[in-house]
This record gives sequence, structure tokens and C-alpha cells, in this order.
Amino acid sequence: MEVETGDVRLVDTSNTPFMIVAGDGRPTGTLGASVLVWTKSSQTFAYNKREGELEQIWIGDAASGSSQLLFESDRALQNLRWGKSDHVLLIEAGRSESQERDALREEGLIGYLLDVRFFPYSATIPYFAKCGAAPFVTSGEVAASQKCDLETLALDIKTKKATLVSAERRGDLERQSEFAKRPQFFANLDASVSAQSTDAEKFAWFENIDPEQYTGFLVPRVLKHANSDDETGAVACQREACRGLYLERAWWSDDDEQIVFLKSEGHKSGRHALYKWGPQTDDLQKLIDTPDRLSACQQVEMNLICLRESWFRPQRVVEIALSDGHERVLFDPNPSFSAKAFTRVEERHWQDEFGNDALGHLVYPSNYKAGERYPLVIVQYRSRGFLRGGIGDEMPIHPLAAAGFFVLSFDRPDDLDLRSRISFANADDYLEAERIEWKDLYERRRALSALETIVDQLQAEGLIDENRVSLTGLSDGAETVQFALVNSTYFSNAIASDLSWNPSLFYLGHETFTELLRQTVGHPEADPFGHWNAMTLGEHAEQIQSIPILVNVADSELTTSMYTVSELRANAHPIETHVFPQEYHIKWQPAHRYSIYRRNIQWLKFWLLGEEAIDPVSEDQYVRWRALRELHETNILKSMKSAAQ
Repeated sequence: MEVETGDVRLVDTSNTPFMIVAGDGRPTGTLGASVLVWTKSSQTFAYNKREGELEQIWIGDAASGSSQLLFESDRALQNLRWGKSDHVLLIEAGRSESQERDALREEGLIGYLLDVRFFPYSATIPYFAKCGAAPFVTSGEVAASQKCDLETLALDIKTKKATLVSAERRGDLERQSEFAKRPQFFANLDASVSAQSTDAEKFAWFENIDPEQYTGFLVPRVLKHANSDDETGAVACQREACRGLYLERAWWSDDDEQIVFLKSEGHKSGRHALYKWGPQTDDLQKLIDTPDRLSACQQVEMNLICLRESWFRPQRVVEIALSDGHERVLFDPNPSFSAKAFTRVEERHWQDEFGNDALGHLVYPSNYKAGERYPLVIVQYRSRGFLRGGIGDEMPIHPLAAAGFFVLSFDRPDDLDLRSRISFANADDYLEAERIEWKDLYERRRALSALETIVDQLQAEGLIDENRVSLTGLSDGAETVQFALVNSTYFSNAIASDLSWNPSLFYLGHETFTELLRQTVGHPEADPFGHWNAMTLGEHAEQIQSIPILVNVADSELTTSMYTVSELRANAHPIETHVFPQEYHIKWQPAHRYSIYRRNIQWLKFWLLGEEAIDPVSEDQYVRWRALRELHETNILKSMKSAAQ
């Protein structure tokens, strides 16, 4: 590949990250990115950034790489787009943080009303729903005190002045949709998955392959196309490659005669493929077939500009020719990775007990010698692209392999078998899909059976020591950890981001969240299907085997974890918990991530390799861990004596 070196210019930086907030106002911990919109001439672009408590709009010049500040506000700014003129930028403005603080201060003087604004398991103050956004699926109506409509601002880039625009006036300023000429039968389809030819006469899109059979919201789709003057209907591509669950984007090629489309396919949709199909000739060509991940692709003339990442390389900006799929690297923000040495990685395919596909990437230890067995660390619960640290990025995969572990980056099985049932494709709504997943603990049993199967395989191949297997996870992965420790004996060690799944989650939720749990999982006190009992690790603290457990929990999720932590401590299980301040479901602070990386590696080396680091995260770390090891050994002896009686 040819690497471009002279065309990359640093336009701007910011010291304040964007935090993605759910519709109901809860911070997620996931960091977002600036939105960048180009003018028609593709010479200038506008973008947003954040500095302290102010949100700013800047304009940049592609040729010089220079930029200048246009506008700043303490209000939330979103949905940037150019109007009919490249001199007017339209912006949606929400509430300001100062307004929220003032409202909280005023209400706090008389006491907050406990209502749907509260998430007691993560905060002791109410959240503010995002303006103009539907609340999260677990939320109902937005509280009257929080209702907030977005306002449209028209920003004149010449005068740098923003004016409030009425709904009627906004229509006059909006740029005409590029899909304005689409046929009538196409009017109700999602334009975000649509492509239009350069002459604006041809359209291509993805559509539900069988709306009568698949009424849900994750459905198999098919590629279709039509001309703007054709009122008779769309034509579907009949080639197998044009169908699937993960058809992602489509573009017209430079000659407007062929459609290029990106899809995930193969075992558990683990590969990315780029196809080119000619509707007139029915010629089909696969331009790219790779286990790498392609994302954020945009068409620029006869090329796609995409982000590409592999098992060993973080995201790079690449250019892909629509004519033949030829690729070159435009910008690599992490060039040093090309010189780093990585261990062997194998892609593993297998199935769970229900016949659903499971996928994993097995990373070999750096000191691997054939015939020797090594400890295994399982990282959950998605495995795509760069093998970094699993969901939540708390388990550094390649450094763990360098430390002497086999690491399985696990992509959990999903109920996506078209021959039988598809939970989300056949469900009428989200609640029904959740009921299907919870019936007989189907979702949890899928993951656990897949994990036990792969552990058996690796043991039979002579690669791992079945007595030294650590299971780790965050979010859904943490639920699998708890379910596995209650229902399996395959794992001798665990690391989790929280231990929140227990009845306290039900009682500390707001009413709409509680109602969701009631309808899908059931009431903890009734628990007619055994869902709560099977998932609540603390309720089995007296019976389960002694397993060392490390918990790295955000302070916002500590409350619901305390039930399980307390029960395990009360029953003398070797558990250690670290609480990270001002964190959320995903931990976003670099210093915290770094400490978690180091502690996790040192924990695993202590328990699975019998090694102590010369630079422990805390000075008294090994004093505590040696005491936990004595406790663990005592528990094992007690268990052996009890079994012998």
C-alpha cells in the first residue's frame, strides 16, 4: 500500500471531550466526536467542538488547514448542516448546562420530586432528558419540568451572527434533499441507507426482504433499485450477495451503471465485503473480502474514504477505488503500530448448544511452545476489528498475550438463525424481544454454552490448562460472569466491571425501568421462572465454589453492586473491589483505564502464573492478595473435606 505523507494537516484540537448522553439524560461514559459538514464546493467545512462548558462552531479551509471560530454558546448544539447557501449554517440548539444547574439548585431547596427523572442506582439527583430526543427505551413520558424542544439557529458565516429561525422560515432555508426526485413508492423508505446516482435519476436502497414475516427491527434485507421516473415499483437484486442481516451502505459507481455496497457476511458476519453489482447486466464482483472492519465510509468522486482496522492495527483512513477495490492508506494516526511485534492470532468458529454461531479470536502467548499448556483469559463480549480490550476496553488483549496468557476475544452468539427464529426480527416491539431473550434464560445460556464449548476444545487440543481459566466482562459481559459463576464450574478466576445483577437493581430503578424488568424478567420476590435466582451471584454465596474475583466498578454503579459484594465477603470469598470516581457505565478517564489495565494484568499473573510485579499498582497490593490467597486455599480445603464426608 502507498502511504500518503504530505496531504495531512492538523486543523484543530480540543482539551474537552464530548460525552455521549442517552436520551433520558444519563451520561454513558462513551466519548463522541465532532461533527464535520462540507460545503458543496468541498473546499470549506464546519465543525463543532467543546471548550470547557462552551460549545463552539468553527469553519475550516481544506487547502490551508486553517480554521476560525464562528460561534459559541453554553447551549447544547447539534445537527449541523448547510442551508441552501454555503453562507448559512443551520444548527439545533437545546438547553444550557447553566439552566440545568439553576433548575436543580432551585428544586433542591424544596426537595427533588422522585419521578422518572431519577435513576437511583446511578445518581442521587435527577437527570435532564436531551432536548428533542426520545427517552431511552426504559423511560416513559418526559417529566413536565424537563420538556424541551430544540430551536433552530441560522448562523451567517460572514457576520458570525446566529438568529432564531421559526419552523416556517426553516423550510425556506433548508437545502433540498438529494433524494427529492425519488419515486413515490420510495418516499417512506429510510434515506440513510440509500444511494443516488450523480445524474440524480437512479436510486438504490436496502429493504426488508419479507415485511409480512419479519415485523421487528433487526431484519434481513435486500438491495433494490429504481429510476426516478419509474412509478411501477422497485427491482430487487436476485443475487445471494445482495441479501442479508447486515447490509450496511450502498453507493453508485462513477459510471452510474453499477451499485457498490458494503456488508458483513460469513460465519457470524465476521467478515466485511465490498461488492459491485450491475443492475442491467447482473454482473457481480467482490472488490474486498477481509476480516478487517470498515466503517464511516463516505463516497468522494470515484472512491470511498473509510476507516479500516485489523486485529493488529487501530483505525486508519484509507481510500478505496470503486472501479477495482484498489486501496491506499491516506492517514495513519498510529504509525508506530507497523513496527510492533504481535503474537499469532487465530479466528475460531463454533456453535452454542442451540446451533447459533459463535466467534472468537484466539491470541497466542508470546512464550508459546507446542505441547505446553497455558492459562486462558476470556475477554467479552464483541470481537471486531482491532483487538484492544473488549467491550468497555478494560482487558488489554495483546499485552495479556505478551504477559504469557492465551487470550480469547469472544463474540457472543446471537439468535440470528434465519431457519428458526430471530428474536428482534420477529418481535413486534422491544419488550417482546426482551421476553424472548429472557425465556428460559436463553440469552445467558447461549453465551455460557458457547464459552464452555470453546474451553473444552482448547483443552482437548492441549493448548490451555482447564484449571486456570479467567472469565472477564463489562455490561452484558459482567452479567455472563455472574451467571457463569452460579451455573458453571469451568472458571477459576473472574474480573468484572460490576456485580449489579441482583434484586437491588429492581428496587433502585425508576418506575418505568422497574416495569420493564417486571414484564421481561419478573418480580424478584415472585421469580416464577427463576430468572433472578439464576442470575444473582450473591444469593448463591454459600454454595458456589471459591473463586478469586476482582471488581473495577464506576462510582455510579457501586450501589447496585454492593449487595453481591457484601454477600461474597460475608461468606469469605476472595474478592477485591476498586471504585473509580466520576465514572459511568463506560469508564472514560485515561488515568483510570491505565490503572485498570495494570491491575488486571497483575491480578491475573498473581493468580494464574504465581508471579508478583516489581511495580504494583498500590504498595500494599500483594499483602492483600496473599491474604486472599490464604483465604482461597482455606476455602478449597473446607470444600474438599465437606465433599469427603
